[in-house]
Amino acid sequence: METILQNDNLTLKINHFWAEINSLLYKNREIIHQKEENFWQRQSPVLFPIVGALKDNSYIFEEKKYQLWQHGFARDMDFILVDSNENSATFMLKSSPETLKKYPFDFELSIWYTIFENNIKTEYIVKNTRNSDMFFSLGIHPAFKIWTNIEQYSLVFKENYSHQKIDRLQNGMIFQDYEENFGDYLNKKDLCLQEQFFEKDAMILRNFWGDSIDFCEKNEKIFTMSWENFPHLGIWKQPNAPFICIEPWDWFADEFEQKWDFTNKWGINKLAPNTEKKYSWKLEF
Repeated sequence: METILQNDNLTLKINHFWAEINSLLYKNREIIHQKEENFWQRQSPVLFPIVGALKDNSYIFEEKKYQLWQHGFARDMDFILVDSNENSATFMLKSSPETLKKYPFDFELSIWYTIFENNIKTEYIVKNTRNSDMFFSLGIHPAFKIWTNIEQYSLVFKENYSHQKIDRLQNGMIFQDYEENFGDYLNKKDLCLQEQFFEKDAMILRNFWGDSIDFCEKNEKIFTMSWENFPHLGIWKQPNAPFICIEPWDWFADEFEQKWDFTNKWGINKLAPNTEKKYSWKLEF
């Protein structure tokens, strides 16, 4: 079941269950990966209440051990469609007996999609509905379709990030500094994408704190992606796959030596009772 938003330039189709983008057409050109056989079978999942993988897929909170798999559970759960019209739709996921077995916090996660002119904006509100502190992280994982080989594409930053520390994942964990493997591909403001960057897993710009990038094909801009409240940027593609994922995150996977204590993980959010935190990302064509 889908919810469809549409104007003269954009058609946005949202999965009614996982609140995930199934399709985004800009002037009849498909922007989102379409689940081709033998490739990744997701399209734009929301990552909550963790981003990336935990050490041994486990964590400890208040001396009790919990199991929680990579990227959390929100991407596999049914959201409720709260409201919609031709230009916007709001979805909500609430804690339940099922989520409390994996994640002992009461919460509400709202996702609001809006299209206007040549823009799509997605906003998130994470609310702590319990009477004590809540710990969480949130990220996005949109897979953008590519039409030729990856070497024809680049990311253009607003500022010079040639000195940026870049990490990579191995077996789902933060492994080591990856900067030396980029060589001449990271040139001032441009990152020229290469298949070899993703031989093991994602590349991560930790503490990036940029707020936008241009996604370009053969030096021609396809769209500008901007975001708020996401300090890190993940970039990933499946080997030889016809898509690239550009992923603003507010946290990332554990490091190999990381401990299991959930409250002391580097970069995790602590949300006071009955408070909320907001995030957003936008595409402009």
